[in-house]
Amino acid sequence: MSVFGIKKYWLSTELCAEQISELIKTRKLVKHLIEENAPHEEAWDSSLMHVLCEYHTHIHQMLQFMLDIMLVKPVYNQKVEKEEYLVHEAQGAFIKSQANLLKLLDLDLRYNHGISFTMH
Repeated sequence: MSVFGIKKYWLSTELCAEQISELIKTRKLVKHLIEENAPHEEAWDSSLMHVLCEYHTHIHQMLQFMLDIMLVKPVYNQKVEKEEYLVHEAQGAFIKSQANLLKLLDLDLRYNHGISFTMH
């Protein structure tokens, strides 16, 4: 969909709610791992803590963004005959970039530390 040259994308309400639920669960796991390792001074020098903190930061940003989307009333999408969230091109690009960044961080955790959250 394009309005005045600005691309718009539909995001289903179910998918949005599901993603928020997964983000909350993953954030709790990451926070637990950070808290578990935080008391150990040597942990702060490890690449694991740096990746976990970065992962937590990006999950938080993505969660806040998705919650902000849900604050806007869904719009009726005639193609699927139900209400969905309408996001503009910049919002869609942000979602994609955050998802890709979380995938990269997940790969780093999996291959370098044996931890996988795989939420994408």
